Amino acid sequence: MNEPTLPDFLAGYLRATSRATGKTQSAIAAEMVECYENAQDNLTASDGSAPSAPVATGWKQAIETILGNLPHGRWTTYGELGKAAGQNNAQAVAGFLTRSTIENAYRVLQKGGTVAREFRWPEGVGPRNVADWLRTDGGIRLDDHQRADPAQRLDAAELRKLTGVPQ
Repeated sequence: MNEPTLPDFLAGYLRATSRATGKTQSAIAAEMVECYENAQDNLTASDGSAPSAPVATGWKQAIETILGNLPHGRWTTYGELGKAAGQNNAQAVAGFLTRSTIENAYRVLQKGGTVAREFRWPEGVGPRNVADWLRTDGGIRLDDHQRADPAQRLDAAELRKLTGVPQ
């Protein structure tokens, strides 16, 4: 019997994990990629010592820069933020933000202008009700269905222009 190839193994793993968890295969793949990237970010230094703290690089650093400069009263989506930062996988962006304490991460919403069901404040940060915080601290107008005003949304090009992040 032949050993399965890596692509065959991964395809089987994604199918089985999707059935077991109810997540899409693309979401599982994004989690795998992010796990790999996080491991790469936290490798030991060349002298064998552990890094003092994880340092964001590449698209993660761009996200920190963009959100640090997000104007009051404006919001964006995971997809647009990813495009502006050089990461075209909105799920990877959402996963990164879920584990970070980056300023203004709560103003990154789903493309329909709603707070992601999976959104969580980092422990000890932020109020329980994100919608209230969007209104009061973020200056975001919400309709009766808790959707952010599309007129306040910034797309990838606007985010890059505001922050000077190259295309």
